[in-house]
Amino acid sequence: STEQLAAAELIHSSRDCRDWRRWLQRTGRVDEVAWQQGKLFDTLELGISAAAQGHGVSIGDLALVGAELQRGSLVLPLRQAVRSGDSYYLVWPGGGSESATLARMRDYLLEHLPDVTRQGVELLD
Repeated sequence: STEQLAAAELIHSSRDCRDWRRWLQRTGRVDEVAWQQGKLFDTLELGISAAAQGHGVSIGDLALVGAELQRGSLVLPLRQAVRSGDSYYLVWPGGGSESATLARMRDYLLEHLPDVTRQGVELLD
């Protein structure tokens, strides 16, 4: 519940706490949780690891934590996710013919993209 979240130790993966602020704003909870407080980490991976070790509640990328959610080493305390606007890109030099190795890598990545809709969340824009 929102009350339990407000009482939990928040884990931030950035110094400006933007992930929690964004999620709380888009879910209508920004005034109910003191998002400015909590533990600070420098990367998303460290924040996720800290949550998995029981140090609090972290914001994570569903595409990165899907396996942990399926195994049960992480759980979703609330079923709402928001789009961050952040993306991953595969880029390579233009011109000339496409490298067969890069094309195979691109095809592999596209084939194995995690399906975040399988996590049972309501995806908010």
